[in-house]
Amino acid sequence: MKRALNSLFDLIESQLFKLEKDYSAHLGEASNLLIVRLNTGFEIYELLDIINNILKNNEKLLASLKNDKNILQHVLKAFLLIRKFSNIKNHNILLCENLLREMFENLKPATEDDKKAYISECIGALLYYKNDNICQNFLYEQILNIIHPQKQRKDFLVQLTKAPHHEEYIRGQLSRTPYKASDLGAKMEDVRKRMCKELEIGDPNPYELLVANNLIDNDLPIDLVYEKVWVPFIKQKEEEGQSFGSEIPAMKVVMRIIGLDGEATENRVSGLVDDSEDAENVRQRATLTEVFDQELSMPDNSQIKISGIEILLNKIKELAYITIQKPLLKIVVKILVYCSRIQKNRTLVIRQKGIPTLLELLLHLFSQTEPEAESGEPDSLMENLLLILENVLRETIQGDMEIEKEIQVETSGDLKNNAKNIEMCLKRISHDAATPAHSKLLSSLTKILPFLTGNDPESSNILINFFSPYLKFSTLAQGKKHYISGKFNSTP
Repeated sequence: MKRALNSLFDLIESQLFKLEKDYSAHLGEASNLLIVRLNTGFEIYELLDIINNILKNNEKLLASLKNDKNILQHVLKAFLLIRKFSNIKNHNILLCENLLREMFENLKPATEDDKKAYISECIGALLYYKNDNICQNFLYEQILNIIHPQKQRKDFLVQLTKAPHHEEYIRGQLSRTPYKASDLGAKMEDVRKRMCKELEIGDPNPYELLVANNLIDNDLPIDLVYEKVWVPFIKQKEEEGQSFGSEIPAMKVVMRIIGLDGEATENRVSGLVDDSEDAENVRQRATLTEVFDQELSMPDNSQIKISGIEILLNKIKELAYITIQKPLLKIVVKILVYCSRIQKNRTLVIRQKGIPTLLELLLHLFSQTEPEAESGEPDSLMENLLLILENVLRETIQGDMEIEKEIQVETSGDLKNNAKNIEMCLKRISHDAATPAHSKLLSSLTKILPFLTGNDPESSNILINFFSPYLKFSTLAQGKKHYISGKFNSTP
């Protein structure tokens, strides 16, 4: 049966390649809509319909195909080809795309080994379609969805209110109609800004938010506050005898003036962690990226070998300065975040001169992006770049002198103007130090600063002088001297 399926897919691919050749002028991303003959793509649809009938209600065969490398390659290639015809208006092509999408979804892996095989096929396809932006986008999205699946969150309602005893101090009226959480933004800070906008308040900083009698940090995601604070609160009330019906009521967010009633006595909620992002879950997903260290042959020259890590780094170089490609750049960097959790991948990043590439992109973002615009985003590009660098530079702490020497050469030889780069980072630190929401970015940045000096005395002095007023090096040195003296004096 598998042999028959392979033969059918060979026929489908030959028909798709013929179609691609016939309409090549209309397959670009900016191409206009084209209406073609009614029977265009009919042969492909008939072949796919035969395969669909074979697979229908045949769970045993479908399960075996998930482990079949050839079938996976066929379906992936056919699906990538059919997606090129999105600008061609034809009923048969639309039916073909729907059938291939269904097959593609049904063949998505369940076990860890199947997921690794799937990722490997996608990496191989990235080389084959290296000049096709549509296919590249799709493949990177597929890889990220396997490594970092998006949690489907149910939308919910949020009721915005003022603290009752603050009514006379907070002018204006809030709508009594609950808002959809998706309309308010991603974080509780967005909720506070929305309330201030409704109340025509210019500065949101003097106000704080409460949910279920808990003070809520403004940098927390709205959906996590709902899941971890509001839903447990409602369930507890139901256990106490209150009734809310079959649906969880709208989450009530209360705004009040900070300090008006004296020091806050409520419990403060901060640092909520998504269950899907706990350390063990992330570690298991990171192991899927072990396949990125495998070497693949270039399609046009089998003598040239390239690893998945090198493919990612080359893509980052390609996209770094193209603003319109920033969404894809974020996806590639996010994949590399997971790769950097594996020791072999970290070593490969160093061997492939990845540190200068990542540092140059980071410094470019620092020079181009306003602090508020980027670092306030959840899962921002800068935060992920810093996380990769932190993970990779950790290799020096492991005591591998050869790797440490390579890092020193890369940070001092490949990047110019180290002093200027250090000053740019310190300027960023000075700004973000006053912004609690940027604490994660700040923490990651300070960890990589020593490596940015590249053993350059001028850069090192700039770094020391910046921190001297806060760390009081002379006092620390004096304390160490007294400690050593005391040790000797106490020796019998």
